[in-house]
Amino acid sequence: MMPTTIFYITKEGYLLSKKIKYLYKEATIVKYKRDIVKQHWNEKGLLIFIMASGIVVRAIAPLLTCKRIDPAILVVDEKGSFVISLLSGHLGGANEYARKLAEYLGAQPVITTASDINKLPAIDLWAKENSLEIENWDLLPSISTKFLNKKKLKIYSEINLCLPSEFIKTTDPKNADLVISNKIAILNNFSRSDLIKSKDKFSQDKLLRTSFGEKEKRKQLILRPKNLVVGIGLNSNTESQEIEKTLKELFRENNLSILSIHCFATLDKKAYERGLLDLAKKYSLEIRSFSPEEINKVENIETSERVFQATGAKAVAEPCAILASKGGNLLIKKQKRGNVTLSIAEIAF
Repeated sequence: MMPTTIFYITKEGYLLSKKIKYLYKEATIVKYKRDIVKQHWNEKGLLIFIMASGIVVRAIAPLLTCKRIDPAILVVDEKGSFVISLLSGHLGGANEYARKLAEYLGAQPVITTASDINKLPAIDLWAKENSLEIENWDLLPSISTKFLNKKKLKIYSEINLCLPSEFIKTTDPKNADLVISNKIAILNNFSRSDLIKSKDKFSQDKLLRTSFGEKEKRKQLILRPKNLVVGIGLNSNTESQEIEKTLKELFRENNLSILSIHCFATLDKKAYERGLLDLAKKYSLEIRSFSPEEINKVENIETSERVFQATGAKAVAEPCAILASKGGNLLIKKQKRGNVTLSIAEIAF
């Protein structure tokens, strides 16, 4: 349930807040004091203020961070005539909340986001709905402005998606406004062996930057599909720093973006390793686990007698990646480095 707080000042405001609570039954009603807003500030919440919008703007200004994590903010007048979507209209859902609350109250919703007014899809909301992670958020305003002016955008995608009619497909990533790919560098004029030969991170990053082209990267909004599953085998008590270091190395060497990770997958006995739990929490990723019986049904993988003797599973990284990706393509076979073994499978969109 969405955490919802309703703030009021006057008696009329209180009566209206009780009416709104019928719609949001789990909501908390709070008499407004400027200092109390911070206590109810929840990144995934909805805050409804029954008062003048100027009061609200001054109250929330010190608490704002960025559009990706700020809560949805609605402002309602005491008569319940207007419902204003003030903040986080798209990603926070404030526009939709405003429409629903206005319909419930018989009020007028006030939506000011340009994409809604022009009846165009909001890029950030469309990306969220399609499990796409925006990499270069700083470019979103300029691309959105271009979209509003031209009413269309060119899109290059390496996955199959149902696209809005305003998104025009292109086969050339250099000419695209939006690029959807799990690859760090889209213009592949190098091989995986080239990356591995560039042993240090600086050399690899230089090669990747050159292959993409700094000019193109400044122009294009990069969207990462969440379609990579990382199968993980690890020794007991392996630190999260070692897992993360190995993970980053493997992704860099294979020209893959960590932003495209959908989840981690491992043996059920390893799912509660502190290092793995800490890493999953850091990246806000789910850990999916499988029993030896489930793992042993997976075919065409590299097996290990040592692993079987220790766990009862014929392997860990590869079969877990395949299982969690629901039979997806095994991009990277198991790579053992120190205490960590990794494999990467790609989910078919």
